[in-house]
Amino acid sequence: MSILFIPNDPRAGNPPNVAIAPHDDRPNGLADFVYQGVAPEGEFAIGTDEFLFWQCREAALQAIDLWEAIDQPLIAWQPGQTLRLIQKTPGQPQLNAFYNRHSLSFFEVSGASATYQSGASTDVVAHEAGHAFLDAIRPDLWDALFGEQGAFHESFGDCIAILTALEDQVGRQALVSGDLLRQDNFVESTAEDLSHGIGALINPNHNAAIPRKAFNTHQWALPSSLPVNGGPGALINEVHSLGMIFNGCFYDTLTNIYQAGADHSEAGLLTASRTAGRLLAAAARSAPLQSRFFQSVGNAMLLADQDQNAGVNAAAITDGFGAHNISLSATQMLAPTNVLAGRAPAGTVSNVRDIITRASRRDLVSMVGEATQQRFLAKQYSFGPQQRVAAVAHQHKVPLGDVSEKLEGVVCLVQEDVLIGADDGQAAALGMMPSVGQSVAEVQNFVYSLNEAGQIDIDGEGNTEMSHSVHRMGTERRLVRTRFSCACGRCHQTPSQNPFA
Repeated sequence: MSILFIPNDPRAGNPPNVAIAPHDDRPNGLADFVYQGVAPEGEFAIGTDEFLFWQCREAALQAIDLWEAIDQPLIAWQPGQTLRLIQKTPGQPQLNAFYNRHSLSFFEVSGASATYQSGASTDVVAHEAGHAFLDAIRPDLWDALFGEQGAFHESFGDCIAILTALEDQVGRQALVSGDLLRQDNFVESTAEDLSHGIGALINPNHNAAIPRKAFNTHQWALPSSLPVNGGPGALINEVHSLGMIFNGCFYDTLTNIYQAGADHSEAGLLTASRTAGRLLAAAARSAPLQSRFFQSVGNAMLLADQDQNAGVNAAAITDGFGAHNISLSATQMLAPTNVLAGRAPAGTVSNVRDIITRASRRDLVSMVGEATQQRFLAKQYSFGPQQRVAAVAHQHKVPLGDVSEKLEGVVCLVQEDVLIGADDGQAAALGMMPSVGQSVAEVQNFVYSLNEAGQIDIDGEGNTEMSHSVHRMGTERRLVRTRFSCACGRCHQTPSQNPFA
């Protein structure tokens, strides 16, 4: 039998809805979903519960197909073998969708003239699946508390939605035949129906009242320099909006690869899409956890391209990021910047003593600065099979009372990576060096943006619209992430003055 399927978003306009044979169940031994409200197979009317089950299931499995085409077989999710796929969360009408390490959850809400089902959008389902893919390979990004790191997680979801849309041949043919790739189109624009609902049910002047666009001219700036609110589509200090900068970098890279190639057919577009996707997946695995994370991922894409394609796409990548005010240099990322006392890292890394000696640690502390309860943990990054680089993760705690009186006594745990190599046989820090003072300011600014957007569950009551919560850990009250959430309706419209700008 067949099912009725929306290949993109209910309001995308293209490609048309289609009757298709649904995916088979995932084979044993691979990551899978636990389905809710299973319906009999058939071509059900859009808007019905039966349609929604098959639509959401098919969109999620198509996103996995895309991911396995650009990365590798998905053996497990971050928390284990299965995730619940909840196409309509009962009893909670809201414009929302989230990933929380237990489920991909979607919602339904009705207005005077329309009903909005986030699980009916392949864009939205693929975006949330993208959070789960990234969490499976980079769990250290879950609690990352720099603006660009949270924004990259949101952008990664958008990129997965774009790449999933480009797997559709009819959609690719429409883009190529209409010469639409370098203008506003139904692929680079994501989650149109959800944005329409925000404009209709919340506020037509809301920042998210128009879809996020990957074909854009947004320019990178320090998150703290941006306002925490703005009109529809404006670049603001909020992770979904800030992620549009990386969306633009990635989309420009993808289209640059396509335009530089010899095959400008829909098949050539698929090749370019998968090439860009493989570079993104490899970079997401290997980008050092640093405050300038967009740049870190871009440099890792350059290194991945050297490994996978002999560097043939270097200009496409550097031009794509440069168009959004992000300069890349893989050489600089791996170049010695500070010589440290002590020997170079050992060839095999099993603990932090294999990377830095006590003398090296003292030098590092003097360079990055003293911090509350700081420590160094061992890490290692792989930039292809022949290039492994040792790193230490610098962890410390940041008090959040200066952000809001409600956060007095609350702390968060911050981590930044320092790559460690050798310079004439001696230990040396490579590339970007963190600064405790700047880290504290940037983290407090990010938490300020969360607080202004109503994204902190201070009482720990489990609100499904909030991305972060204050948890008690022993005697400590700590801010932690609980989910990646759309929660578009929670953004405040009258922000306070940003004390961290």
